[in-house]
Amino acid sequence: MISPIVYIVCSDKTRNGKTLLARLYTDLLSLRSQRKPLIFDTDLSGNGICNYFPDHTKIIDLSRVGDQVAMFDTMLAGDERDFVVDVAANETSRFFRIFTEIGFETGAQEVGLEVQICYLLDWSLNSLKMAAYIRQKLSSSRFVAVRNLAVEEMPIAPRSDERWPEVEIDLYLARLGSEAARTVQAADFSFADFISEQRGDLAYEVRAEIWNFLEDVYNQTKSVGVT
Repeated sequence: MISPIVYIVCSDKTRNGKTLLARLYTDLLSLRSQRKPLIFDTDLSGNGICNYFPDHTKIIDLSRVGDQVAMFDTMLAGDERDFVVDVAANETSRFFRIFTEIGFETGAQEVGLEVQICYLLDWSLNSLKMAAYIRQKLSSSRFVAVRNLAVEEMPIAPRSDERWPEVEIDLYLARLGSEAARTVQAADFSFADFISEQRGDLAYEVRAEIWNFLEDVYNQTKSVGVT
């Protein structure tokens, strides 16, 4: 029997493919189970993953204790369901503070819920520090550092007195061409439908590029043992 899992997708920056990755995990989970994963979106702007899965997403205001309790208690209910949490960039610190304070990892182990943290790194010292901060708080969860190659590299020379945390990248997201990128960003695009070969309307070149993107993700996650 496959253990239920929660993918917590996060970053300290916006516009770096975080929600794209959360969508991909959501669609992959929907293919492995007849029961759709439940999604939590902490972006109150309404521009997050809720636009892609409105019927399966709960908006969570992390400033409200009631919402915090509802989200974490639902995940720890032990009902054999998968989850995806799309953490807004401005809520990353608060989310992991709560995550640690309530002992979420211990609760997850008790109900057999696997926890995977997917952190998208940006090109900054602060982003590296946040990745190191999250990773050092974890005891049993899998931490996956992700780099989106579509985000333009911005080399920054550290000062001699700065210590840069070492973060090994586990997953690289390939850069998609403009047409393929527009296709996957469309609100009506589903990776699940695409994998099920329900998008024969797309141009051959676009289909091939998206397949290559998915195969690249699969090969990387398989090689490092990421679910």
